[in-house]
Amino acid sequence: MSKRVGKRSSSGRGRAQWQALLAAYDQRSVTRRAFCAQAGVSPSTLDYWRRKLRDEGSATAGFIELAGGEAGRSGWEVELALGDGVVLRLGRR
Repeated sequence: MSKRVGKRSSSGRGRAQWQALLAAYDQRSVTRRAFCAQAGVSPSTLDYWRRKLRDEGSATAGFIELAGGEAGRSGWEVELALGDGVVLRLGRR
């Protein structure tokens, strides 16, 4: 029994190919239906991959640089909006 390497969809496209296809979709000058027909995918499959990659992208952890305040200040405050009305506030005075 052989194992598949990498993620492939039933259409034979991998994640990178879907990302490229969706980038082309964002730049399209034709209707969604026409784009899907030209690309050989169903509109529902296109929608699935748009949601999947969007949701994965929003859940990706990362770091951002925070601008420093005045030198010598010992206090700080951070507020994170986590969605659905949830806010996390941290601080040191």
